[in-house]
Amino acid sequence: YEFEDTFIKGLGTTESKDFLGIDGMVVVHSAWAASTAYSLGDFVHATTFNGFRYECTTAGTSGAAEPTWPLVEGATVDDGTVTWTCRRSQLVIQDSAGDPTNGGTLTLAKLDGLIDKIRGGKPDMFLMSRRSRRKLNALIRAAGSGMMETDRDKWGNFVQLWDGIPIGISDWISDAQTVGSSTDCSTIYVMQFGEGALCGLTAPGHLTVEPVGQLESKDATRTRIKWYVSLALFSEVKLTMLIGVRD
Repeated sequence: YEFEDTFIKGLGTTESKDFLGIDGMVVVHSAWAASTAYSLGDFVHATTFNGFRYECTTAGTSGAAEPTWPLVEGATVDDGTVTWTCRRSQLVIQDSAGDPTNGGTLTLAKLDGLIDKIRGGKPDMFLMSRRSRRKLNALIRAAGSGMMETDRDKWGNFVQLWDGIPIGISDWISDAQTVGSSTDCSTIYVMQFGEGALCGLTAPGHLTVEPVGQLESKDATRTRIKWYVSLALFSEVKLTMLIGVRD
């Protein structure tokens, strides 16, 4: 998946949208609807988003009342003549008093839930905007929590850690994303790095240096440095995101 388009801009391939369940910070899979015909492979989410998506594994027509959705991956529920199977989603929406429609103020409980979405080891990094980091610091001070630590990276710079996980800051993460009717939302990512997780890619030859030569317009020489890189996600359980984060 193309990281910048898919995870920061909310764009990308159909497959990457399906993995996250979003499109430009708006849930792609439609909310469940009563008395509606569904085909095999259709996906819906609960009318009150619960962090899961549901695949139609028996085609038919939904009932008049919304079913009680299972919260265990692989579990099924009958709905009219439709059978829904619970599928994992790496998308979490910050709610406000239990209502996720328009996002909500960041809570420490949601951060803990975000960490739990990463499987096969502990996450290696949070990635968030500066505003989200300020909000996290305020929450920790208010709670008197001792889970925020500081350490130094390999270059000697101070790094904040939450629950032992470094916090990275990206100025490319907007604080003006839209969730529902709210246009002041941000996103927090949690990721695990590695060959079977989220990792960088480089073209054969790696970084190359080419002397271009003397410039005609000034007394100087020019050197071209080339390095073609990208980012790949090899397992969807190694990256998750919390959307709808408001101040």
